[in-house]
Amino acid sequence: MKHLFVTFWVLASCLALQAQSTDKGVATTLEQIRQTTRPDTILTINLQNKDIRYERVEMYDTISNRKEPIIRWQTKEINNGLQEVPAEIARCRNLKSLLLRKHRITSLPAWVSEMDSLQQLDLSGNPINYKKLRFRKNKHIQNINLAECGLTQLPRKLRRNKRLEQLVCNNNAFVKFPKVVPTIRSLQRVGFYHNQLSELPAKLRKLHSLKYLDLYYNEFTEFPMVLCQIKTQEALAISYNKIDRIPEQIGDLSNLTEIYLRGNVLTSLPENLQKLDKVSLLYISENALKAIPPVVFEMKNLEELDISDNQMRKLGPQLVQLPHLKTLYVKGNPFSYPNYQEFSSLLEKMKAQGVEVHE
Repeated sequence: MKHLFVTFWVLASCLALQAQSTDKGVATTLEQIRQTTRPDTILTINLQNKDIRYERVEMYDTISNRKEPIIRWQTKEINNGLQEVPAEIARCRNLKSLLLRKHRITSLPAWVSEMDSLQQLDLSGNPINYKKLRFRKNKHIQNINLAECGLTQLPRKLRRNKRLEQLVCNNNAFVKFPKVVPTIRSLQRVGFYHNQLSELPAKLRKLHSLKYLDLYYNEFTEFPMVLCQIKTQEALAISYNKIDRIPEQIGDLSNLTEIYLRGNVLTSLPENLQKLDKVSLLYISENALKAIPPVVFEMKNLEELDISDNQMRKLGPQLVQLPHLKTLYVKGNPFSYPNYQEFSSLLEKMKAQGVEVHE
């Protein structure tokens, strides 16, 4: 499947792969850093922790009306990783990428963010205390990954990174959207996948460079109207929430190319979607749609359409009139045709036009 969501997530969460693409200028152990006589030649440090193992341990669950405790098995993580950012790294004055994934680091010393050449910082999977994220003014840092850190807040000093383009806060425990994020005007890609957000601040509209905001798996029950004011967005990603209606104002987002609305409780789509002539991908699976919304047939540049796992009983014959459609997902619907041949011939006609149909 072609979509920006996967591209962004892979880029954000797997920065370590960049470090492995070449041996030149890359250090993967502390010994390499300590022993080098030319620390200025190290451009990437990838100390991703690989010393993690899992053990099954017995847990005793005592219930008052039972004489014997119940023995339960639980998986326990054994992490022997770093507890702090190694001071030796400060020797690498030309460092561009620092990747410290899945250790036991709880703080970020100020000298790290003061490294003038640093462009990428990956602290994902560390139990970071947000009060100990000591950010200083940095003119070059573009990507910061704080996924899976147990965070509920972000420090205000994060806004000192004036060229920050990508901020990943996926799989944390945010209930409120961090106030500092709308103040970082350079942001283009922001990830809050799998948190507990239910609303967005109005000031988010000030992010005039924002192209992508990942809000998959949160707690939204209403569509955040501020999203309709961020005209630079290229992808709308708010799948797996509890939204029952999309506002007509979505038609104002003229730069959208991809729309992800999977796993909500939608029963219809707004007519103004037809104004979005750049949209090539529409995912509306796992909703409560009883028929393909009529506006879908007006989206003439659609290339990929996912309507699977809804409550649809028929496919609209107008689907064959979508001239650029290449991929269609229809599985998981209770299709019911008095004459099965009608359904079969429609699918065969689409396949004959070159559409890849997933039934």
